Amino acid sequence: MGLQPNIVLPRIDELYTRQQVSDMVQSLLEDRFKLKAHPEMRELPAYALTFARRDRQLGSDIRATQADCTKASTLTPDEVRAAARDGWPQCGMAFVVNFSTASPNGTNIKTRFRRSGITLPDLAIALQPPMDRPVVDQTGLDGRFDVEYSYAPQPPTPGVESAFGPDAPALTVALEEQLGLKLESRRLTVPVLVIDSIDRPTEN
Repeated sequence: MGLQPNIVLPRIDELYTRQQVSDMVQSLLEDRFKLKAHPEMRELPAYALTFARRDRQLGSDIRATQADCTKASTLTPDEVRAAARDGWPQCGMAFVVNFSTASPNGTNIKTRFRRSGITLPDLAIALQPPMDRPVVDQTGLDGRFDVEYSYAPQPPTPGVESAFGPDAPALTVALEEQLGLKLESRRLTVPVLVIDSIDRPTEN
C-alpha cells in the first residue's frame, strides 16, 4: 500500500504562545488542585542543540522566515487551520503530516513537521517530547526560521526501513541531514517546576 497522508491540524499549544498555555494550565491547577509550586534551576541530563558542521552552515531545509509574525497572535483558530491546509502554518505554529503505510507486521508511520517563524530556542523546546529529555539551544542564532524535517518514529516499528528507506531517518539523523543541527548529550542546568503541595480536585 502507498503512503497515506494523515494531516494533523495545530493543537492548542500551537494556537497560543507557550507562555499563554503555561499560564492557563497553572491557573487551572491552582484553582482545582490548590497547587503550590516554585521554579528551580537544576543540573540534569539534557541535549544541547548545536551546529552539525564545523563551518556552522545550516541545512537546506531551514531558512530565515518570510512570514509576518506581527499578526500571528490575532489569528482565529479557523484562520490557522485554513493556512495549514495551504501547506505552511502561520508564524510560530506547526503543520504536521503523518504518512502511514501497511506492512505484514502492522502500520508504520513517517512524520513531517513544518514550523513557520520559529526561534531556535523554541525549536529546542519542541524537540523535547520525542527526545524525552530537556533540549537547550546553544547555537547562539537569533531571528526566526522556517524549518521542515521528516523522520520515522523511534524505536522503529517492524517494516519501517523497508517501507520508507533512507527518506525516513531517526529524528537525530534528520536534524543533521536536513537542518544542519545536532543534539549532543550533556548535563545542563535547566529550569524545573518543584511541587510543594497539591490537594484533591474541587467539585465542578
